[in-house]
Amino acid sequence: MNIKGKFIIFFVAIIIPTYGISQNVLIPSVEVGLSFSQFPSKNTVVTWQISDSTVTKTNPLIGPLIGISTKFHLTECFKINFGFIYQLTGTKTYSYSQSTASNIYPVSFFKDWLDLKIHKVCIPIVLGFEFNYNKIRPMIFVGTKPNFIISTTLHEKSFHSQWTEPIKTTTNLFSKKVDYQPPKRIINQLSFGFMIPIGQNLKVSLSYNLGHNYYTNTYWVRGNYSRVPYDVKTSIKSSDYILSIQYDLIKHEKKKSSP
Repeated sequence: MNIKGKFIIFFVAIIIPTYGISQNVLIPSVEVGLSFSQFPSKNTVVTWQISDSTVTKTNPLIGPLIGISTKFHLTECFKINFGFIYQLTGTKTYSYSQSTASNIYPVSFFKDWLDLKIHKVCIPIVLGFEFNYNKIRPMIFVGTKPNFIISTTLHEKSFHSQWTEPIKTTTNLFSKKVDYQPPKRIINQLSFGFMIPIGQNLKVSLSYNLGHNYYTNTYWVRGNYSRVPYDVKTSIKSSDYILSIQYDLIKHEKKKSSP
């Protein structure tokens, strides 16, 4: 059975209500939201003098998130949640460099735009603890979030003050090249956050998911008698913040008060 078939079976198994631990019904929920990999940042590097510098601004790519999940009670306060989620994430980087080296150009500048897009599916599995606070019952949770990366694309546009047209390139980071090791297809994230119910079947969740991934280029340095490999690792954003809304597809039954 191929990967697509396994995903469909997993998806259907979550939608259909079944009975779990201690005769608790697994309650399916749909989830929609937004994710971003980091907060905006700015970095300035002075290379020679104050007029020779590079300014780099990095902003997150705010991408959509959609999925389905289910949960069941272990005890009155502890719950296990797991699901299947599609997610788009990445970064958008702009770099501006200027130079006043008179022996090359009287005045020159270089602009570079770099967009990283990552499409992935995730299977979060978290353990949550509910607090009974004025019948609101907020929940904190911690768990693991395996990621399968579908594609990772790097779009770059560069422009120099001495050029007439910008140069545009698109790179698939999973392409096979000599002296190149692509990033990992499967990575794991540590997930933790909290969830607050709004109404009977609606919940708002905020989480942070910590992970790490990179690709490696191998360069060869010539020595006295042979060439020596030199590996350069480039990290790609693999952590993200998620703000989402979950809606339970099964209505919760109100508990009857004892006489």
